[in-house]
Amino acid sequence: MTKSFLLGTCSTLLLVLWSCQPQEPANPFYKGVADVQEKKAFLMEVTNPAGTSSTRTFLPYPANHGLFTENPAVEVLTITHQLDSGQQVAVYPVGTLILQEGATKRNIIISVPVDSSLQFSPIVNYQDFIVTQAGARQIIQNWFLYEKGLGKVDLVGWKDEQYAWGLLNGELRMENGELRMEN
Repeated sequence: MTKSFLLGTCSTLLLVLWSCQPQEPANPFYKGVADVQEKKAFLMEVTNPAGTSSTRTFLPYPANHGLFTENPAVEVLTITHQLDSGQQVAVYPVGTLILQEGATKRNIIISVPVDSSLQFSPIVNYQDFIVTQAGARQIIQNWFLYEKGLGKVDLVGWKDEQYAWGLLNGELRMENGELRMEN
């Protein structure tokens, strides 16, 4: 009896120690804060948390809306639970929603948190986003199309994470109301 008790106790202890080992993130390409420093991810600051509203005339934000910390002109939406206003979070882009408001194009980078504990599902790129999160993509698209009123915003389309990186890294510039790649 003593041997089986000792063996069971040791087995349980080993199992507990093994389960406490650091787990790999859901996305093997992104490893946290170091990714921000290495430009594999970026920091966004939340200005409008998910579930809050910037106006009283439309539905609350479907995800956390904010700005790229290094360039506040770049809008970012990150798909996760509600974060606090002013909170900074490391994210990586999975796509860009492009809208037309009058003569102005509006780019909204869609992102997911680097921290796998904040992710709803492990999305690593645009292809994952459009396939595994088709419903979320449609909700986000419709929310931005109707937030300012019927017919005031038009859909230009969606672009992948490479386009988003071009926006974030300043490789795209405005020319005659159109975005162009820097030469």
